Amino acid sequence: MTKRFSKRFEALATELRHNPFFRARLKLATSTIILPICGAILFYFIDNPYLYISVAICIAIIAYFISLFALRQIRNFMRSQKRFIADVSHELRTPISIIKTNSEIALLNEANTPPEITEILKSTVSEIDRMSKMLKNLLNLAQYDKETHELPMHSINPGEILSRITENMRPLALKSGITLAAENHAPHTHIRGNTTAIEELITNLLTNAIKFTKSGGTITSSITLDHKEKIVTLFVQDTGIGIPADKITRVFEPFFKYEYPAIGNRQKGIGLGLAIVREIVKLHHGTIAIESASNKGTRVTVRFPTI
Repeated sequence: MTKRFSKRFEALATELRHNPFFRARLKLATSTIILPICGAILFYFIDNPYLYISVAICIAIIAYFISLFALRQIRNFMRSQKRFIADVSHELRTPISIIKTNSEIALLNEANTPPEITEILKSTVSEIDRMSKMLKNLLNLAQYDKETHELPMHSINPGEILSRITENMRPLALKSGITLAAENHAPHTHIRGNTTAIEELITNLLTNAIKFTKSGGTITSSITLDHKEKIVTLFVQDTGIGIPADKITRVFEPFFKYEYPAIGNRQKGIGLGLAIVREIVKLHHGTIAIESASNKGTRVTVRFPTI
């Protein structure tokens, strides 16, 4: 019972940290509840105190629903904004692909192209690749928004997905001089989820770990099962540069980036990976938590209910 309460409290704390609408609703509700209670206390020694308390409770309930109504327009605006971003991203993919193709065709004749033009074309292709990745992430972020999309869900084995993604990413880790290991302690455990979404979740977490871990470092991921609570847990832990304490509460915000020392020639991200991870976790009714400190590595914990 204590563990279950702890998990629910952790989910509530995560939502409170990363959901501005939830925070605004809680603030409005709190302010509208405190005032009537204070009034009820003041009038407690006056005749009919129970009447005042009853009225205060009614006012608090009404005020809470008023706050919900007030936030509805903001929520609708945010949904429209997400749809607009997704539509624009989709429309931009074709012209960007054409520009990239034309640039790559021009590079095929590199021997007869002036060096300065060749460098410009290579820089153009590199920037187009970065922009294509950003558009793909924007589309994914909109796709995993549970308020605007419904993904097909079925029984999947997260341990098998972790093993497969780890093997696919091992060459990238070796190229960066990083040891990548995966442990599956729940080989027969299944969750209700979307395979593509879980694959992207694990890929994003491992990509981040590789990006922020120096050569010679280690990244360990594992799947465990709590039989009593019926919870499957994914851990991804690295020995990287870590996240400063004052930044860790913002890492799930879209486009949030902080200045950190460059590691080799690895490109910095665009700040959408963890925002996508959070949306995927929410779609699967799970929780996510990050423990980190500067120069002490990072540990990401994702929990999902089992079938």
